[in-house]
Amino acid sequence: AYCSDDAENRNYTSSITFLKDATPPSVSIIYPLALNYSINISNLNYTYFDANPGGCKYSNSSGIWNSTSNIAGVNFSNVKSAEGWNNWTLYCNDSAGNINLKSVSFLKDTILPWALYGTGTDEDGANRSRNWIYVNVSVTEAFEANITFLLYNTTGQVNKTVSTSQMRFINWTDLPDGNYTYNVSARDSVNNLG
Repeated sequence: AYCSDDAENRNYTSSITFLKDATPPSVSIIYPLALNYSINISNLNYTYFDANPGGCKYSNSSGIWNSTSNIAGVNFSNVKSAEGWNNWTLYCNDSAGNINLKSVSFLKDTILPWALYGTGTDEDGANRSRNWIYVNVSVTEAFEANITFLLYNTTGQVNKTVSTSQMRFINWTDLPDGNYTYNVSARDSVNNLG
């Protein structure tokens, strides 16, 4: 601003400095990614760029709970991830108040599947006079990928059946006389085997 006083020919000058910044910071989450993990996830790593840095915070429950703010660009450690699906959102601002956010959803499954032989399955060491073997199982696993039924005799593997449809039983029929063993395993979506 410029002012003039004509009576004494004096000039007065005043200036104001301000920052014009309408661009939000550039933010990317680099860990965790939108994947399935069989380990505990306790870090939130990200990249941040802005000429006028501010701060960042995260929510690990879609905004219901938010962390305290960190200096922009400083990764978060000791983050709590839950068993099952996690939705994390990173909120970053700059010193002008512009905000950017990025979100990631991932599955954490650290619990091994549990398979248990059920009703109708012969006990170990049973001697039967028939040409079939029936196996029934119950499986405890929230994120089941498949169940594998394996049948062996003294010469090797007789049958391998992999089911992705949560099949819980199998009946191997028309078997010749001999000694047989079987095994059932459950695999989850992060490749844990039980």
